[in-house]
Amino acid sequence: IEILIVIGIIGILSGVLVSVINPAGIRAKSRDAQRKSDLRQIQTALELYFADNRMYPEPVLNGCAPGNTLGCTTKIDGNDNLTDEISPSHISAVPLDPKLSSATNQDVCSQPTQYRYNYMTDASKSIYVLTAIMEAPDSNDESTCHSLYNWNRPDTGPHLEISCRNSSGYVTANVCYGLQNP
Repeated sequence: IEILIVIGIIGILSGVLVSVINPAGIRAKSRDAQRKSDLRQIQTALELYFADNRMYPEPVLNGCAPGNTLGCTTKIDGNDNLTDEISPSHISAVPLDPKLSSATNQDVCSQPTQYRYNYMTDASKSIYVLTAIMEAPDSNDESTCHSLYNWNRPDTGPHLEISCRNSSGYVTANVCYGLQNP
């Protein structure tokens, strides 16, 4: 009987411990840290590309005419123009989001549960924004997309101005982490 009581107490304590530790939350934060690191690697490759070409690569996607890149995005999925332009000359392999799915929408403002990296540039290809959708709500605290200067440039009007509120009411800006050219 005493052994059963001890086993029961251990079971209860381990259940409480697992719920307090929240392994799913830890894994989500780990993937978010990987996303930040991946975007910094892509950013370094973009700066090397800029040093060689004096402009950033142009995103190409369906519905966005070449040369008209104002606010146009490309989903970085390994089959995109950005990957073709910077790999392998400026980065050995372009990293992909840890939870990227082929069904993921490429729009930076699509549902916040569709994880991907996005790249945007303006028509002059002189500025860019890289974005990732985070899993943990506080993972983007130091660099939210809407806080980036290039997201909505007040000096010259909208460049990559994006409100990130679609008809379904999703506000991806709440979980969007971004980097821009220095």
